[in-house]
Amino acid sequence: MQLRQIFWAIFFITFIIKLLFASLLPINSDEAYFVVWGSHLDYGYYDHPPMVGWWLWLMLQISDALLWLRLPVVLVVSLIGWLIYRLLSEKGESVSVFAAAIYLLLPVNLAGMFITTDTPLILWMFLSIISFYFAIDKEKTHLFLLAGLFLGLAVLSKYFSALLGFAYLVYFLVFARTKAGFKHLLLIYLASLPFILLNLYWNYNHCWVNYLFNFVNRHGVEADEVTTGSAIIYWLMWLWVIPPLLYFAVKNRLQWPVVIKNNPVFVSLLFVPVLLFALLSFVKLIGLHWLLGFVPVAVIVMAALLSEQQLRRSAIFLAVYSFLHIILLSVFLSSPFKFLPAENQHIKKAVLFFNSEQASDAIKKYQGKYRLSTLTYSNSSVLSYYLRENVSVIGPGAFYARQDDLNTDYRQWADQNVLILTHIKGWLERYEALFAEHSYETIRVNGHEFYLLLGNKFNYQMYHKEYLSDTLKYYQIPDSLPLGECYFYDKYFPAGKSSGKD
Repeated sequence: MQLRQIFWAIFFITFIIKLLFASLLPINSDEAYFVVWGSHLDYGYYDHPPMVGWWLWLMLQISDALLWLRLPVVLVVSLIGWLIYRLLSEKGESVSVFAAAIYLLLPVNLAGMFITTDTPLILWMFLSIISFYFAIDKEKTHLFLLAGLFLGLAVLSKYFSALLGFAYLVYFLVFARTKAGFKHLLLIYLASLPFILLNLYWNYNHCWVNYLFNFVNRHGVEADEVTTGSAIIYWLMWLWVIPPLLYFAVKNRLQWPVVIKNNPVFVSLLFVPVLLFALLSFVKLIGLHWLLGFVPVAVIVMAALLSEQQLRRSAIFLAVYSFLHIILLSVFLSSPFKFLPAENQHIKKAVLFFNSEQASDAIKKYQGKYRLSTLTYSNSSVLSYYLRENVSVIGPGAFYARQDDLNTDYRQWADQNVLILTHIKGWLERYEALFAEHSYETIRVNGHEFYLLLGNKFNYQMYHKEYLSDTLKYYQIPDSLPLGECYFYDKYFPAGKSSGKD
């Protein structure tokens, strides 16, 4: 078989495997949450910039079938694999085929079929990176602008894209510290500026919630979770994602000077975020998804560092490595509850995750008669997907995933009937006082009991006092930030709008 045929064989086999997993894996809470975004088209959302919401809005115009909604994930991974193959073709057929195969065969790409904010981020970042590479190589002004445009689209996907913008700066400071170089950097930043301004304008008119969520409210909580082993965990994540890279990075360490000299663009765009994450890992937990936007660059650097034989061996290793992951995941999906501990609140959450459609069917009879709600965004989002109706989050919730604050107006719930679902009956007792009358019902999902509080005549004034007042802690907007509009204060605390305080 010719090398090109090997590439296309791997391309289509991995494409089919991804489609299979995309059809089998149940919708997870983050995916369902972003589908809620897509169901409420806006130019911004609570947690992150709006790109994945826009993508899902487009997909929802045709169908809300889960496989269809996940199709962008499948296509993005395959497209990047093909782009790596084309980009490295000048290095020789063997190098391009096996480098592309390495990317396509990574377990995180084969089985990671959830559509999240990282899906558009990975695509726009990589398109920006290859535009930047060709702009440097060919010295074409329009390609620097194109790199900036894609960087701007990445900004509208997730704030991690700022690392790529910083990596561009480092490249020019280290490898192209000239007047022309900084002119090119300015072009990139100017081309991305309209997208940044759009995001700032949305935050200006929406309580600065992206800023509060990403840089204020979550900071203290996540800092408490960091342990001395978080830095080790960071490198272990890289080891799991792409084992041959770390192995050959050490084995071929004497070749690094040549690799850096011949590939300054890709080395800069890999090392800057990797080292920044490494430093940050001493004070903050680094999520696996943080790495994904830079994995294609890692594969390209591998192609420069490894010999053809080492690339071939790495691709073969990853084929076996990923096959084992596929087998383990398939066995787990065939009977997930065999591998989970005895029943407790966590197992019941897992039951709801794997059987959300069954739970939705059990409460359909209440649609139109009750306002539907749960105590967490994860349950509300997944039920919203299956019921095709907004299922609200009642109660205090948490600092994250508060898009429901935009979608639900509790003033309209006054004297209405409300249903609250949860997996622990005791959690519902605190909400009994919100209703003139209430009763309980039980539904069974895969043999497990879940509980419904059915409340009549919702007391909005009491809810405002007991819960909405407490929610103010998530909307403490610094006085130094200019404020246009703030939906939360406009609805519930108009007197506190100007200062961000009640």
